[in-house]
Amino acid sequence: MTQHGDGRWFDDEDEDDDDWADEPWGMDDDGPDHDLPDPPGARLGSAGDALAVLQWYLRAGYPPREVERFTGMNHVELRRLEAGIAAALGVPA
Repeated sequence: MTQHGDGRWFDDEDEDDDDWADEPWGMDDDGPDHDLPDPPGARLGSAGDALAVLQWYLRAGYPPREVERFTGMNHVELRRLEAGIAAALGVPA
């Protein structure tokens, strides 16, 4: 939790004092509630797309240390994830 400078916490129920009301983060019909640009490239449209990305990445031949640094998972964990998604989709891994 984060504390205000005057000892109150952000989750204190203070109806008259909304510290986040001024922030332009509100979700509306125009899209996400952040001001970051969209990432380059096409978006993943399905679980099949996610599986294709995993398969490409696993077969690209990156050193295990780089794989873990980039994904937070080692090769064995990524292969389990690939197999799980493939099984859920009913396609071979």
